[in-house]
Amino acid sequence: MRSACLPHAARRSAACALFTLGALILQGCGEDPAPADPYAELDARYPGGRPGIVDAQTRAKDAAYLSEIQRLGQARVAAEEAAARAEEAVARFRADYARSVSKRLGKEAPEDYLEAALAHHAHFQSLLKAAEETRAAAEEAREAVAAAIRDKQDSARRAYDGLRAEADRAAVAAGLKIRAARRAPEAKAEATQEAAAGKPTLPAGAVPFAEPEAKPAPADAQELSEATGIPVAPNGR
Repeated sequence: MRSACLPHAARRSAACALFTLGALILQGCGEDPAPADPYAELDARYPGGRPGIVDAQTRAKDAAYLSEIQRLGQARVAAEEAAARAEEAVARFRADYARSVSKRLGKEAPEDYLEAALAHHAHFQSLLKAAEETRAAAEEAREAVAAAIRDKQDSARRAYDGLRAEADRAAVAAGLKIRAARRAPEAKAEATQEAAAGKPTLPAGAVPFAEPEAKPAPADAQELSEATGIPVAPNGR
């Protein structure tokens, strides 16, 4: 009885082998699947291409950004006040010194004489150094405000550029061509308007000062503060 089952089992095994072989042959004859588009996510998130700067209205909706601008603005005001006090001290000492020398000479002290004398006056030089240092600190505070504004303005572009770089790397890895860059219609219109107005294209890192849009008074004040880096005092003065 065992010998009678063996031919049936052999036929069944051969049939299975032939079916598997046929399936493999059919799979090999099919078309290769199309490679995934490395720019699909980029196009989905930025259908218009590379965006322009983040405008004032959009920036005003970011509470964390506004809080940072306020903090930096207050630091700038404090630095400007310190620089003004230091420069006033220099001017006051120089005026007092000039009066003292003029009284001693019996006539108005010549400017070159005063400059030569003050160049070797230790206290005056210390006041002058303090004024220079505080003025430099005020300039750094001003640039910090401007840099924060630029950083927020360019945030959408940076996000696009980062995703675009990833897509480019994926395209190279897949043996595809890197796609040419595109700009959003808003960015193109922005460049066209600047050219029509005769405004030069700003270099990287420059602070663009655009004409404020027509908005209610509170919004105008906030936008002017962001554009210039000068915070608006609570009492409006």
